Amino acid sequence: NITFHPFTVPVAVDHGANLTILESGETMQIYPLEPNLVCPSTTPPGGISGSLVYGKGGTLEEIAGKPLDGSIVILDWYSGNRWLEMADLGAKAVIFIPPVKVTPSINYIFRGQMEKVIDVPFNFPRFYIPEPQASRLLSLIEESRGVHVNLRANTRWEQVKSYNLMGLVKGSKYPEKTIMISSYYDSGSLAPSYAPGAQE
Repeated sequence: NITFHPFTVPVAVDHGANLTILESGETMQIYPLEPNLVCPSTTPPGGISGSLVYGKGGTLEEIAGKPLDGSIVILDWYSGNRWLEMADLGAKAVIFIPPVKVTPSINYIFRGQMEKVIDVPFNFPRFYIPEPQASRLLSLIEESRGVHVNLRANTRWEQVKSYNLMGLVKGSKYPEKTIMISSYYDSGSLAPSYAPGAQE
């Protein structure tokens, strides 16, 4: 006995995001992070352009002397909430790259995710780029005197239909009693369009 309970929910839907290297025209897909409250990681129709700067972990020592004002900053995944400091220093957007080594602590991974989203409507685009594209960008920065990019992202709020799925299996010994087992069957990610699959 299977039943479906439909409902609608507001979701920030990714309709495509990419990074274009202006010197070569090479384009890579990037993935918007979850909204800062009601502000999704999106750009104007023409995108945002700037020099690409690798800020590593975002510490003062690692960004010293780097031209952050008006730039697009690449940060390591385990950089805490220092993306906020990049914004304060004039960066136009931040792109997070995968960690070289995943810290085994689940609490640390969860905290690392939550530090990339804040519960205030701060309109500052944040993205994720996986491998091998991340390494490609770092190689370009290392090999050249300047890399300039354009970011375009179309993320907007929409009412999306979803479903609760309910199944009933009558017991043979105590059919009048009920045991409820509840779990989710969707997939989640800090970058929703890069959700890897089941989380359990």
